[in-house]
Amino acid sequence: MRTATPDERTLVIKMKRASTFTLTWLSNGSSVIVPANFGGMSRKDFFAKPIGAGPFVVGSYQPGQRLVLERNPHYHDPERPYLDRLIHDVVSDPNQQMLRYQSRQADAIEAVPLSLAGQIPENERVLVHPSATIHGIFVNATRQPGNDIHFRRAMSLAIDRGQYAQAVFGGLAVPATSGLPPRVQGSVGCGCTYETGSSRRKPSWHSCPRPGTKVELVVDATTPFSTRAGETAAARLRAIGIDVDLQKLEVQVLVDRQAKGADYALPVLSR
Repeated sequence: MRTATPDERTLVIKMKRASTFTLTWLSNGSSVIVPANFGGMSRKDFFAKPIGAGPFVVGSYQPGQRLVLERNPHYHDPERPYLDRLIHDVVSDPNQQMLRYQSRQADAIEAVPLSLAGQIPENERVLVHPSATIHGIFVNATRQPGNDIHFRRAMSLAIDRGQYAQAVFGGLAVPATSGLPPRVQGSVGCGCTYETGSSRRKPSWHSCPRPGTKVELVVDATTPFSTRAGETAAARLRAIGIDVDLQKLEVQVLVDRQAKGADYALPVLSR
């Protein structure tokens, strides 16, 4: 991939091959363009109070605790945003989230757990459909045992997507048929069905880990969906003899480890 900036408002990306993912990834919140050398700042100082062109700017930021967004006076639409301030508090315990909402200490909860959704009056629920999220297990194919295609196939056969959707999402999800959710730009369904080991002999692979070797499965500990997904996947993999070490990590730790390439085995991620 090569990039060029012919003028201050244009970014040109030249790729070796066509990609249906690129435009969608560029619109993702993590795909930001930052000044060269972080504008003369350190990476830590820059991201403590980043700049942007959206409807809000960062007023204050306490990692893992609180993010305060202030109205951007330079936003292209002078009538928006309608809010002067948006405060996002990080509360990892779903029960505490619910108590804060019910006591009106919070105006909204993001990603309400299915087990607690019934406590919210129906006229206060906002259902986003279709979801912009895909859950998947990404295998580190640079090292054993993930670089063995037979191991990866055994993993795929072990996990029944329908049962996974029921266990993790209460049946309110469907097996993915592409790398992007429906209606997202670049999403093209494969028209495929998934084969599982339920009607076959027990899945196996040729070069399994030596006895006692653990395969690490890392998940985002900040959302109940991800933790339940990790527990569900780990149970299915253990059922076919894979010794899984389930690690529940803060999302930034998980992303940092994945960015290092070989420093992870099986991350369960959503996108």
